Amino acid sequence: MKKLSLLLVLIISILTNVFSQNYDIVSNNGTTISTCTGTFTQGSYSTGTTYTVTVCSDDPINRHVRVFISTYSFPSDAQLCVYDGPNTSSDLLVCWNSGTTSGSVAAQASNMNESGCITFEFSSSVTGASWNGELFCEFVCQPRTVDIVSASPAIGGDGYIDVCWDEENNQSEDVTFTATGTYPTTGYPLDDSNVTFYWNFQDGSPIQSGVGLNTVTHNFPERRGYVVIVQIEDSEGCYNTNSVTQRVRISRPPIWNTTTTVANPTEICMGEPVSLCGYYNSETWLSAITPQVAEEIDLPDGTGVCYESNLVQNQFEPGQELENINDINAICMNICHTYLGDLTMYIQCPNGQTVQFEEQDGGGTNLGNPPNEGYEYCITNTASQTLGEAASGTTLPAGEYASYQSLSGLVGCPLNGTWVIRICDNWAIDSGTIFGWYIDFDQSLFPEIWDYTPSYTPTSWDGLYGAEMDEPTNQNCVTGTYLTTGTPDVNSEQPFIFTITDNFGCTHDTSLYVTVFHQNDPNCCIQPNPSAGTDDEICSLTYNLNASTPADGNNGYWELISGLGTASFTDETSNTTDVTVSLYGTYTFQWTEEYLGNPGCANNATVTITFNETFDPTITEIED
Repeated sequence: MKKLSLLLVLIISILTNVFSQNYDIVSNNGTTISTCTGTFTQGSYSTGTTYTVTVCSDDPINRHVRVFISTYSFPSDAQLCVYDGPNTSSDLLVCWNSGTTSGSVAAQASNMNESGCITFEFSSSVTGASWNGELFCEFVCQPRTVDIVSASPAIGGDGYIDVCWDEENNQSEDVTFTATGTYPTTGYPLDDSNVTFYWNFQDGSPIQSGVGLNTVTHNFPERRGYVVIVQIEDSEGCYNTNSVTQRVRISRPPIWNTTTTVANPTEICMGEPVSLCGYYNSETWLSAITPQVAEEIDLPDGTGVCYESNLVQNQFEPGQELENINDINAICMNICHTYLGDLTMYIQCPNGQTVQFEEQDGGGTNLGNPPNEGYEYCITNTASQTLGEAASGTTLPAGEYASYQSLSGLVGCPLNGTWVIRICDNWAIDSGTIFGWYIDFDQSLFPEIWDYTPSYTPTSWDGLYGAEMDEPTNQNCVTGTYLTTGTPDVNSEQPFIFTITDNFGCTHDTSLYVTVFHQNDPNCCIQPNPSAGTDDEICSLTYNLNASTPADGNNGYWELISGLGTASFTDETSNTTDVTVSLYGTYTFQWTEEYLGNPGCANNATVTITFNETFDPTITEIED
């Protein structure tokens, strides 16, 4: 099957040569070639001479150069090295020499390479070195970042957004997020206005997305913590390479202590004092770590085509990096494919650092049980054989395998962000599927499970119409009363409202209810203490009675209690009035004061007045 594939590639190569430019490293030594098609060979070289040529793309979109070498011969001391950039000072991608044994080899400018160029350097002290390569230009997603730059409520100095709860609508208050991207230079428009923003609030709501949607407003459905994730995707399907996570804390309600949050007494007359106390407890919210697994992607047949599977990590602290390769226990993928020797495989971290972990060896060995059953293969730092080295039969068993390049090339990678497995299909016919993959990070890398515990401060005690509170009112316990109510003629339940403020600046309240009796209720009889004046004597049948003035809202009246004759009052309902009796003698008068509208709330006082007969000097005493 692979012999047929090689024959097809050779035929395509021959046909391509008819219509494309031929380049050799000798003729173009020291120059820069701008092309996206053409053959690339060694030319007639001189031994002991080093030749260098740079190839750059002439396509504004497909800017990254790739070379695919189908046949080669590198005798001892001959080598062809490829550098990731416009000169040999750029990072080394690969060197092919007598130790290279793959049926074909390839190299491509990395996504970190803004120029998209690759530089070849060839040297040999012997004759006989040769290769036959094809030059291509491919589109490669270059690194770009996105960050949440502002929010309302604002992002606090501790990195959190603290949000109050909307009791009326049973959701959080509005939270507005604004993000912006930082972009590479490309041959197509690339800025915030033409990329798609994806907002994942991780609260069960759909991902909110839209071109240019760098500002969104959202309400959260529960009183807990959330981690908001934003991603961007451009018109070419490229995503941000960093991870953007924003923690949001929703204000949590206090737990009111009903055994100590009380009013005493619970029934009052208007103006009677009430002792009020309110107490509460806090409840801590704890987060949890959610494992991240990439989604399934197909690996269809292709010749020199690369497929990428993205995995977004967001569980780590912002800015946290991989400091020790032993902190990656394994990179595990569930995959099936009909020809291991068809594939080159890479792992790329969020800042673009890349390690190749499979180098197109292993021949016709299957991965998994194609077409629909994948096996789990884990790349570790401790295994002794690579996938290709261990391939010796029809199917490679599941298990742990070494990386073709050292995984230490990932040291310094950001832990948060988009990790990528890139699988390149270099020959025709065969295909497969990667059903998912994940990175088994050491548990010591994960941050402490985050949590928050609200704290509260007493703010105020209030009541409704007619309430009066004794200062200070910003205490757990206060004294208050109702001097009247909105319905003073009927008994009513009236609240004393206790408000507290949490450390997010959000208020919470509870109400303590008392029964306020109406003004005429028998339970509220306030006995008056009137005075009817002092006892007196007078030589007249008329006397001016003078009782105490009734309290506001009270009535009063006079009446004759005892005497020789009758009595008449000028105004019996006035505390000050004249009384005239019909006969001289001693009389007792009573002044009664009663609560207005409630005769049962009354008291009285008496006064005794002696009316003496007046002496007339014109009357002569008749002697016997």
